[in-house]
Amino acid sequence: MPHFLSPAKNEQFLQELLAGVNEKWHEHEDVCTPYDMRLFLANCMSMCRTGLDCVAYQQCIMDLADVFFKPMEGERERLLRTSTQTKLTRRYFKRNARFVCLAPHAQLRDFYDWYLFWSSYPLPTDPTQSLFVANSLALFKKECKYVQHGQTSDLPGLDYYVLIGTTRGEFSGKKC
Repeated sequence: MPHFLSPAKNEQFLQELLAGVNEKWHEHEDVCTPYDMRLFLANCMSMCRTGLDCVAYQQCIMDLADVFFKPMEGERERLLRTSTQTKLTRRYFKRNARFVCLAPHAQLRDFYDWYLFWSSYPLPTDPTQSLFVANSLALFKKECKYVQHGQTSDLPGLDYYVLIGTTRGEFSGKKC
């Protein structure tokens, strides 16, 4: 049985990734066009051998979205206060919560952990192979460049949500 498991967390590789971050990513004169996050996520998911019909693929992409989109402070409490639901489902939370994309350093750490986990995950249809393709490390490094340049991060101080109205309660409709 071939061994495909990725090595344990390589701190030196992680430090190299973090050292490559453009420290002026948030200054307006150095900001390049933000990366379209749907395209970025699709490019990252090209590392997978499977498609949407695979449950592992679906979980992998949900985990990847969780790496880059973090709930704003107090969103869970706000939704519980304004919702008629007593328990928030993932679907309701993802549709109604507001999210933020953190600075590149935080994203890289989480992105690297995501890659390590899923690169060692076996393919459900053939446990002798990895869920990721053979050249997934090269694809991962390529996508890391966009994270390092701050193209997947929100600029500090900008509110990306626009008020589009309010409901009968205090819940205000906001659109990104």
